[in-house]
Amino acid sequence: MIGKYRVLIIITLIGVFALGVAGGYFGERYLMHVRAERMRQNRPHFPSLDTMAKEVGMSAEQRERIGEVFRQNEERLKGLRGLYRDKLQEIRAQLKSEIDAVLTAEQRQKFEAMIEKYLHPKGGEKDRRPQPGREPGPEPRRDPGRAPQEDPGREPKGDLR
Repeated sequence: MIGKYRVLIIITLIGVFALGVAGGYFGERYLMHVRAERMRQNRPHFPSLDTMAKEVGMSAEQRERIGEVFRQNEERLKGLRGLYRDKLQEIRAQLKSEIDAVLTAEQRQKFEAMIEKYLHPKGGEKDRRPQPGREPGPEPRRDPGRAPQEDPGREPKGDLR
């Protein structure tokens, strides 16, 4: 009799666990995608050149000239990203020197080791940030409905060098 209740309790616990796993899986899979899709739809975005040309009724020459304007602005944006990256590097170097001024020699050594460990993890998960001369690690999960954003020159957030 006691064995019968014990089996019933174990089966109930296994069933509750299985329902929890299934609920988590489907909840993440469907509910989170619905929320992300709703957020994407509510956010206005600039129309593509093709859409603009169609809706405005541009001639082929106008479309080509506006395409050139987009290309020129892309070059300006790349330059701006370069300036941003240089300024960020300068701020990081200043931050590191200010931190080094507070730490003892032994602590600075440990801090350097910590930074090195962060930048070049061994074993486990590979580093996802692009490093000069290194192959990047696995790609982060992306929302399938969203185009990947290109920013090949992006610096890692935590790099203090």
